[in-house]
Amino acid sequence: MVLCRTLLLMLIVGASSLCLSQQVASITQTPIYKDQSRSFEVRAADLVARMTLEEKVSQMLNEAPAIPRLDVP
Repeated sequence: MVLCRTLLLMLIVGASSLCLSQQVASITQTPIYKDQSRSFEVRAADLVARMTLEEKVSQMLNEAPAIPRLDVP
């Protein structure tokens, strides 16, 4: 019973932290993938998460097209 409460509390705190970090990112208006102070891995993951399936598929071509919506040349 105590373990279940502890796990539930951890889930709530984790979800709250995630929501807060997303709110902070939206307040700054600078996408994570454009923040050069972040690691390459974090920036790449953020960029790919923002891409649509069609945009991801288009990047698999030999000469991938730009993605103007995300300001990717």
